[in-house]
Amino acid sequence: MRTLFLMLACASCCAPADAQPTRPTTGNGDSSTAAAGPSGGRYVATITGRVGIAVVDRDKVELRDRTVYVNGRSFGRVPEVCEIRYVVSKEGATLYVVGQPRAAPAPRR
Repeated sequence: MRTLFLMLACASCCAPADAQPTRPTTGNGDSSTAAAGPSGGRYVATITGRVGIAVVDRDKVELRDRTVYVNGRSFGRVPEVCEIRYVVSKEGATLYVVGQPRAAPAPRR
């Protein structure tokens, strides 16, 4: 069974996930939104804004400090305000940044 958990983080506070409002503010007038759920046999988590965390089928997707991480591994820098989508299907998982698939950067030598 696939599990889906979505949490938004605020830059100025850390409340339990069930206490988070739908559109939390970051304290400077900016806001982030999140949505998640099954869609056509897939699970889709979306983070829009500057910060957020989504957990889908044991994968943790995190947007913070203008960088997106999946399970703690950086998938690179992102625009200051953007939309991150993480799609999990039978075939695997795909991360999208502003509508484009994103792979993890190659390790530095």
